Amino acid sequence: MKRNTAGLKRVFMGLTAVVALALALSCTGALAATGGTCGANVNWELDDDGLMTIWGDGEMGLFVVGEQDEDEDFIVFDEENDFEDEEAEEEETPEEDLEIESGDGSDEADEPDEDETEDEEEEPKERLFTGQQLVKSVVIEEGVTSIAPHAFEGCTILTDVSIPETVISIGEYAFARCAELADITLPESVSYIGEHAFEGSAIRSIAIPAEVTRISSRAFSDCANLAEITLPEGLVGIGSFAFAHCDNLESILFPDGVYDIEEYAFAYCDAIRYANIGSRASMALSKVGYCFREPGTDFDLEYVLQRVLH
Repeated sequence: MKRNTAGLKRVFMGLTAVVALALALSCTGALAATGGTCGANVNWELDDDGLMTIWGDGEMGLFVVGEQDEDEDFIVFDEENDFEDEEAEEEETPEEDLEIESGDGSDEADEPDEDETEDEEEEPKERLFTGQQLVKSVVIEEGVTSIAPHAFEGCTILTDVSIPETVISIGEYAFARCAELADITLPESVSYIGEHAFEGSAIRSIAIPAEVTRISSRAFSDCANLAEITLPEGLVGIGSFAFAHCDNLESILFPDGVYDIEEYAFAYCDAIRYANIGSRASMALSKVGYCFREPGTDFDLEYVLQRVLH
C-alpha cells in the first residue's frame, strides 16, 4: 500500500511539473515580441492572424525583434537592451583584487580609466526574427522603397503580398521557397529584381514591370507552376537559369530589344511550344545554345546541349 502511495505521489508531482511548464511557456508566448524594426526608419509588426505589416520610410533591412513598449501600440527596438541572458550572473570581483598598493601606502583602489571603461562596453546584440512559418500575408505600406534580401525567404504559408508603388527594388532570395505564394503583382515602380528572388515559389504568372531592363540569374528558377510571363519592351537581358525548371511554361514573347540572354536561361522548360522570333533575341538565344524553328503548331523552341557559336 505504501508503495502505491509513493508511486501516486511521484505521478502527481510529475503532472504538476508538466502543468507548470506549460503555463510558463504559455506566459512566455503571450509576452513574446511580435514586432520591431527592419531598417533605419522602417518598422514591422506581426499579429495573431499571421498578418505582417511593414511601414516607414526608406529601405527595408533585417527584421530585428524589439521589446514591448508600454506607451506604444507597436513594438520598437530598444537600442539600450543588449538582450543578454537575464539568468546569467555577473562574476563578482573579490575586494582584495581591487586593493592596489600606492606610493603613499594607501589601500584605496585607483579609479578605472574612462577610455578603458568605454572599450569594455559591448555593442547591443540584436535578435533577428525567426518566425517565417507564422507569416500568412504581408502588407507593405507606402514609403518603403525596397524589399530586403532574404526578407520573406522560407515563408512556407505566405499566400498574399501587397507591394506599394514606392518600392523600386526586390532583393536576392526575397520570396524564395514561398511554397504557397501563387499570385503576386509587382508595381511598375520596381526596376530591379535580384538573383533567386522568386526561386522555388508557387507563382503561376508574372508581369515584369516596365522599368526592369534585366532579369537576374535564377530570379524565377524552379517555379514549377509558372505558366505565363510578360516581358517589358525595355528588357535587354536575361540572366543564366533565370527561368530554368519552369515546367509549365509553354510560350515566350520576347521584346525586340532583348539581346543578352545568358546560358541555361530556359533550361529544362520542357513544356515550351512557342516563342516569337525577334532578330536580336533569336541571335542572342542561338549564341547560348537555343535554336529557333519557324513558328507553327509543332515544337518551336529547342534546347541544344552543345553551345552554338556564330
